[in-house]
Amino acid sequence: MQVKCLHCSAEFTTTPKKYLSGKSVYCSKECYSQSRKKTTIVYCKLCGKILNNQKRKSRLYCSKSCAAQAKLLNGNIKKKCRMCNKIFYGKNITELFCSAQCNYLFNNGTEPLAPVFIVEETEYFRQPDPNLGF
Repeated sequence: MQVKCLHCSAEFTTTPKKYLSGKSVYCSKECYSQSRKKTTIVYCKLCGKILNNQKRKSRLYCSKSCAAQAKLLNGNIKKKCRMCNKIFYGKNITELFCSAQCNYLFNNGTEPLAPVFIVEETEYFRQPDPNLGF
């Protein structure tokens, strides 16, 4: 079976079993090792500097000092709400919304229904019952 290498696009021959199992998707060991060295552009979560991370090693900060500062901030990470673009200070890196309402609106597309609490005390519930003695 003729297939294309995932790294260099060269054609090579392999068995269908190896290809379908994912064991034979590169034409050589060199292409395999080069594909693992590909980098992705990632930004430091604190200062915004560009990081060049390898595919499988993802870092959040550009330096140990940025990581230490982020740990010290502990809940004071400046962020922008994905729904209303309001600036807020989050407790952790994964927070995306300034409020539960913005989260609900973003995920469901509608305003959350306000809870309705109607409590009316009527005498209907307090009628005397001769069987109970009151």
